[in-house]
Amino acid sequence: MIMKGAGQPAMRLPESMLSQMRGQMNSPIGDMAESCARGELLGSETVEVPAGSFDTHKIRPVDMGEGTPDAMWLATDVPFGVVKSEGPDGTMVLLEYGTDATSSISEAPRSMPGMP
Repeated sequence: MIMKGAGQPAMRLPESMLSQMRGQMNSPIGDMAESCARGELLGSETVEVPAGSFDTHKIRPVDMGEGTPDAMWLATDVPFGVVKSEGPDGTMVLLEYGTDATSSISEAPRSMPGMP
């Protein structure tokens, strides 16, 4: 992981620190993936959203607590898989996605001071 604050040099976090952080963080993506994996498959559908048309698997995820979606449409060719989600808090749709992002950090990162 590389971080850069305004007016500061780019800094690379050491892998040991990242591993420690991972162990202490709750992962909403991991929780959602587990809920979907244990959910009920409702069928396959082609879904049209602003990002395009996708062949999806419609699932009813297991209860994740407040705001659990009633249904989710997942596609294997989209990062994180979620194309559409409907639930008590509303509907979420994929607007766009891509693979051509570029970093705005143009300098070589330094090792974080005081870290091995």
